[in-house]
Amino acid sequence: MTWTLAWHLARTKRQIYACNILDQNPPKDLTVIDYSTGTGVLAIAAAKLGAKEIIAIDNDPRTVLATTNKIQTNYVDSKIIVLHSDEEGELNQVDLLIANILANSLVGLCEHFFQAN
Repeated sequence: MTWTLAWHLARTKRQIYACNILDQNPPKDLTVIDYSTGTGVLAIAAAKLGAKEIIAIDNDPRTVLATTNKIQTNYVDSKIIVLHSDEEGELNQVDLLIANILANSLVGLCEHFFQAN
């Protein structure tokens, strides 16, 4: 991904940093969850960097609608499914979990995503 693409997609330093990490570690042919997707920036970046399938999840209905529109505008709606957190149900195993949220929130989600076999 070029710096220009990251700049057009991302609007905060954290988003730009996360896009750069994805760029350095492209999720090519991976299945990805973008949890607490917000604007969908990381889901879109993952799609443009070759991810096979992305599930973008958020708990705000307005965000889900806005993210859906942004994904369509960026022509990646064939790769990204947008869900409200109430609709996520049982998620299949994925290759990569990305989340641009605070550490305390991530720690709280550990049991939700990482179950012992």
